[in-house]
Amino acid sequence: MAVEPDGRDAVRRSAYAEEAGRPGMKVRVEFYGGLRQVAGASDREVRMEGDAPTVGDLADRLREELPGLDGHLEAAAFAVGDRLVERDRALAEDDVVGVLPPVSGG
Repeated sequence: MAVEPDGRDAVRRSAYAEEAGRPGMKVRVEFYGGLRQVAGASDREVRMEGDAPTVGDLADRLREELPGLDGHLEAAAFAVGDRLVERDRALAEDDVVGVLPPVSGG
């Protein structure tokens, strides 16, 4: 299995190529902080189905695809572009969604 410099493998790219004809939209998810290790990658493409998927729907999809994230997503913050967003925010084709772990300190 060939590994590209950004950590994606040729098998994953092939699977998304097969899905290209399916309805829905593609979004890119970027993981930050400790969530990168939990997710096993710094980013991931996710195909969302339905008429108007939201950030909350994306969180549910991530739980299905990456069960190790389940306990972390409730406290995570989500950003689209450079803005933090609520989970009811609608997604658009090719959105880049950042998943940020909780931050503490003073």
